[in-house]
Amino acid sequence: MKEGTNMAKSAGNLERSGSVARIEPELAFLARALEAAQKRRVYPLERAHYLLIDTLEKYGAQPVGELARRLLLDDSTVTRQLAVMGELGLLRRIGSKEDRRMTLIDVTAKGRSLAAETRTQRRERIGNLLEAWSDEERAQFASMIERLNAELFRSLTAG
Repeated sequence: MKEGTNMAKSAGNLERSGSVARIEPELAFLARALEAAQKRRVYPLERAHYLLIDTLEKYGAQPVGELARRLLLDDSTVTRQLAVMGELGLLRRIGSKEDRRMTLIDVTAKGRSLAAETRTQRRERIGNLLEAWSDEERAQFASMIERLNAELFRSLTAG
C-alpha cells in the first residue's frame, strides 16, 4: 500500500511540475505584455497613481506606512508618489481621529473622478480583450487571478 501512495505522490509531483513548467513562461510573457500594453495606453492616471487611489478607495484613509505595505513598496517610494499626487490635487493629508500625531492620506474629489475615468477605460479594454470568453470563463479567471494575487501578497509579506 505504501508503494502505491508514493507512486501517487510522484505522479502528482510530475503533473504539478508539468503545470508549473507551463505556467512559468506564461507569467513571464504576461508581465512583458502588460508592460508593453501600459506603454501604449494613455489613461487619465498613471498606473502607480491609480493603484494608490484604488487602495485608498478600498480601505479608506491610510498612513504612509500602511499604504506602502498594501502596495508592496517602501515608505520612501510612496512618500515620493504622494508628494507628486498632492501637487496634482489628487490626494490630501488629514489628521487621524485616533492619534492626533498621525497623518492619514485620503483621496480628493479630483482623484476619485480621475480614478473612475481610468477604471472605466481599463475595464472597457479588458472587456474587449475577453469578449469571446463566456461569463463563466471570466468569473473563473477572476477567481484564479484574485487567488494568485493573494498568494503573491502573502509570499512577499511573510516575515
